[in-house]
Amino acid sequence: MISVQNASRDVAAHVELILLAAEGAMPATTLRIEIDAGASVDVDTRNRPFSNSLPDTGGRFVGAMKVTSDTPVAVAAQIVLDQDASAAFGYAGVGRSQAARRLFAPLIRRRFRGYDTGIAVVNPQSHPVEVSVIYRGSHAGGVSECAGTILRHGPAAMPAHSTRIFYQGPGGGSGLPDACVGSAEIEASDAIVAVVNDTLNFGEHSAAYEAIPATGGGTTVLLPLIRRRHLDSLQLTSGIQVMNLGPERALVQLRLLGTGVEQFPVCGRACIAHIPPLESRVFYPGAHGVESLAEGARGIGIIDSNQPVAVIVNEASESGAGDMATYVGATSGRLGADLGRCPEGGGWPTGIGCQFLPSLGNGGR
Repeated sequence: MISVQNASRDVAAHVELILLAAEGAMPATTLRIEIDAGASVDVDTRNRPFSNSLPDTGGRFVGAMKVTSDTPVAVAAQIVLDQDASAAFGYAGVGRSQAARRLFAPLIRRRFRGYDTGIAVVNPQSHPVEVSVIYRGSHAGGVSECAGTILRHGPAAMPAHSTRIFYQGPGGGSGLPDACVGSAEIEASDAIVAVVNDTLNFGEHSAAYEAIPATGGGTTVLLPLIRRRHLDSLQLTSGIQVMNLGPERALVQLRLLGTGVEQFPVCGRACIAHIPPLESRVFYPGAHGVESLAEGARGIGIIDSNQPVAVIVNEASESGAGDMATYVGATSGRLGADLGRCPEGGGWPTGIGCQFLPSLGNGGR
């Protein structure tokens, strides 16, 4: 399912959606739609015109979609892994301006506590590109079997407008050992875009996040929602994965704040990490001494660093009763528009998180 919203409040958007097969050879099916000002439209790829143009592959298809418009639009994709299961994931459409020759994935895994990741790389160019993925193992509290390891996956030639999956799980050719967690650097001969998909036990639960260009890093990164065994039935807990994008060792500190008037105890040494270049570290509430966020609580996180870092927050249900969710932390360059002041408690009933940021010059909105 592809959701497209017209970001203009004044004029209709004329949008073109082009479906591209993984190998880039299919002239994809094209759908043209008009979206009223401020409105959104959902496009289900199981329906026409896309359904009758997909190759006969027994219902299996991997590819990409290109969305163009004469006015700015926001795009999101939602993918259900199994109609009879709870596993589904979504991610924001990646704008052409986010394409880069180097992209970063703070979290990759192979058979790490049942989790595996795959990196879907798209070549948006009209010519072939060569792509490699460099993995760096994280120490992860001393339980990762690939700690300190550097491995290269590829290079692989990608035709114009094609998609390739670099799978870290079994059979993907990554060379990573089981029980491995770490980070990845994606290198290409020309600008590419990528999305990282993270699954538990090959599809029980799933989440995804967009690979991050160097311009997406920052020395202050904002995390609007952090939880520790929050909501009785779901027991939602957030893992915070920080990747150093800088050329020197990073001194990183996590600050945890309440969503309202409450303040949490200072985290201390457990919320400080020294991260070598292009490696990652995890902060996990309730583990490795990160105890300042009480059980059943939710809060706000701020990452401060003396080197640019990229941060993702991966939320999982410790009870197994809910699906996963992942989001990319926001740097000052990715702050949203003025939507008014945050309500008391830091969010709205719809579930939209709101972070109070007077120190960043947005008036606490």
